[in-house]
Amino acid sequence: MPITFDQVQTGLRSLSDRNATITQITNQINVMNTIFQGPKLAQELTGYCQQMSTELLQPLSDEKGTVTDPAKASAVVESVKTFVTVAKKRNDIIVGKFGLLSMFAFHHPVGAALRAMEASGDCLLNQLIGYVPSQAEQLKNLAAEWNTSTEAAVKVYSPTPF
Repeated sequence: MPITFDQVQTGLRSLSDRNATITQITNQINVMNTIFQGPKLAQELTGYCQQMSTELLQPLSDEKGTVTDPAKASAVVESVKTFVTVAKKRNDIIVGKFGLLSMFAFHHPVGAALRAMEASGDCLLNQLIGYVPSQAEQLKNLAAEWNTSTEAAVKVYSPTPF
């Protein structure tokens, strides 16, 4: 079943809201509560990936049409801008909490969730470029911003060989 413009907008807004929640959870991590907040962060990141898949990735993969209305195309770009801005803030804060999370080995599940999120996000942004071809250049630039930020977070949380 094809996805509607409203579903795309709702999905992007929902993911941006979830990013804000993840940012808030991450901001609350301190030396006294890492043991409780670390698993919560990993769980939220995993839930975020699942939400991205069910709300946008799967429906967009079935989509054969594109957005041709210029106003709707611009609205998708604005939603993606918000999505990318909030995700970059989230990634910066998660990177800043690496030391605390690694004290209790929570960097492993958080790193795994970040790697899954990187793959899902790349797919989503590529699908959106195909869904809104008239705004492909702007969406590619936003995808590059998102990739740079997410790759930096993944790099910090990736295990290093001995």
